[in-house]
Amino acid sequence: MNRKSRYIIGVDEAGRGPLAGPVTVGAVIVPVGWKIPKHIHISGRKSKSTPLRDSKKLSARGRENWLFWMKNMTREGKIAFATANVFQRTIDHAGISRATRTAALRAIESALRKSGAKYQNIANVYSDAGIFHYSGKYERWYQKTKSFIKGDEKIPIISLASIAAKTSRDSLMIKTAEQYPKYGFEIHKGYGTKAHIKALKRFGVSEAHRLTFVGNFSTISKGKLSPQSKE
Repeated sequence: MNRKSRYIIGVDEAGRGPLAGPVTVGAVIVPVGWKIPKHIHISGRKSKSTPLRDSKKLSARGRENWLFWMKNMTREGKIAFATANVFQRTIDHAGISRATRTAALRAIESALRKSGAKYQNIANVYSDAGIFHYSGKYERWYQKTKSFIKGDEKIPIISLASIAAKTSRDSLMIKTAEQYPKYGFEIHKGYGTKAHIKALKRFGVSEAHRLTFVGNFSTISKGKLSPQSKE
């Protein structure tokens, strides 16, 4: 990527609402005016043309196809992207909004390093929600940020950031399931499904859970809110 060019950044999160695991933010950098395709077809893969959509509306295969494409574009020097996690204990301590902003800042800074671009090269940051507020270390990014309602459905670069975030977080939760096999993290990725709530009632919380989120479920015994050791 040309360090003298102007760029835009797309930012989106995955995992704001689950009962377990981190919140993950993806950041994608592309040159101003660079056309993001509406569909892709990955040669050699048994799949039809994959549309660019909000990650939640794509199948797992569709998300992986777009991730494959993003990695190819990165190798060709056309785009750069990064993800960042803020984990459950920080979420419990700082709150989910602050944790999300922290993850967004880390993801943007990581993507900038990968691209070689500088702050002054960035024309705008597009986000799905008001991630940055006008204070402290977030202020300079707030000044460049444009937020869009349902931006992950409407703005292609936010859709890419959404895909980067979700594929990264899903992969991490599958690994978490290997540490805590009782809870089915590989299936629900930490969200409050019936199966997850049932496991919480039976086994109590694990170190992977967000205590401030699990505590909102009055049906779960307070006597089981001490994190259980992994097996």
